[in-house]
Amino acid sequence: MTKKKAEAGWNKASYEQRIKALEKQLKEAKARGSNVENAERKAASLENQLAEMKETLEKARPLLQENNRLRAKLRAGEGAAEIITEILSGLMEERPRVIKVSPPQILGGVYRPEEENVAVAHLSDLHLGKITPSFDSKIAVERLREYGRKVTRCLKVHNAAMGVQDLRVYMTGDMVEGEQIFAHQAHEIDSSVFEQACFTCPEALAEIIASWASVFERVRVVAVPGNHGRNGPKKGPANPRTNWDRVCYRVLGMLLKSVHNVEIVAPDSFYAVDDVLGSGNLLVHGDQVRGGFAGFPWYGVGRKALGWIDSIPEPWRNLFLGHFHTPVAGRFSGRWWFANGTLESSNEFARSEMASAGAPAQRLTIFNKKHGPIVDLMINLTAGL
Repeated sequence: MTKKKAEAGWNKASYEQRIKALEKQLKEAKARGSNVENAERKAASLENQLAEMKETLEKARPLLQENNRLRAKLRAGEGAAEIITEILSGLMEERPRVIKVSPPQILGGVYRPEEENVAVAHLSDLHLGKITPSFDSKIAVERLREYGRKVTRCLKVHNAAMGVQDLRVYMTGDMVEGEQIFAHQAHEIDSSVFEQACFTCPEALAEIIASWASVFERVRVVAVPGNHGRNGPKKGPANPRTNWDRVCYRVLGMLLKSVHNVEIVAPDSFYAVDDVLGSGNLLVHGDQVRGGFAGFPWYGVGRKALGWIDSIPEPWRNLFLGHFHTPVAGRFSGRWWFANGTLESSNEFARSEMASAGAPAQRLTIFNKKHGPIVDLMINLTAGL
């Protein structure tokens, strides 16, 4: 090979090598450029995501603060029921379920100021949500409506002579059946306790109270909780203030907030004392009483009542209670006690454990300013039977 050809060959190989090197560099440069573009695009995307997250956090800050406030309430022992009713208040603000009534068409009769009279409709142990062979939520609502009609009809008769202007409605607990009071309760209900306490029961109660508000000048509801409203067994970990009966009463107040002649009082206690014509009426559920004979703790009521005379600071003369599903009345030490019946029927537990099976009934009492209780009626309820 001549020197000239060698130089030409060398130049060609060198050129090709240089081309390959440049191509490699170009490829690497393009790759680096692509990575840079990708990195820039990724960085821009992350910046957008960060901005969106900051905006979302800013919007969520009030919700986080509310959440912390509710958690603090739970830690302080204020109970789940208050939180539930706050949530319900918000829901009803957005979608009101308020009952409205026409102005009262007062019952006719002769009003005698010197013989002022007040009627007391006693509601307890509705156990709405429970299922038996002859009882469920639908039948419970029908029996409530039946009770509402019969109370109005009875008072129209008594009003002709007595001139009843005011109606008190005493609710002494177990308005709902609950769902965790005993082990197999979930198999004996037709709806959740949330449905019982937040919708079915307060709506049915609001319906009959609104009907009474259309014929009486004033309707005052006084309510205490029962043991079936508890959020679990008696010895369970739930806060004692957490009670679904209380939720029911709160929702009832929301439904009736536009009915101006209705007042609802539900104190944060196991009892309430309501003054009727200068005489105090003590309301309790009755699960505080122990013992029993023939379906009712006769001695236990007297013993507990004597203790409450001194231990409850407000003066009282008449005791209203439920719990035992036995509509009876008695007198002790110059005081009356009135035990209510129940809406339910065919209770297998009462039959097997207590050998008791009463007919569904609720109470109606009329008080006179001078003589105290002068009329005491049991309103028998037959819907579904």
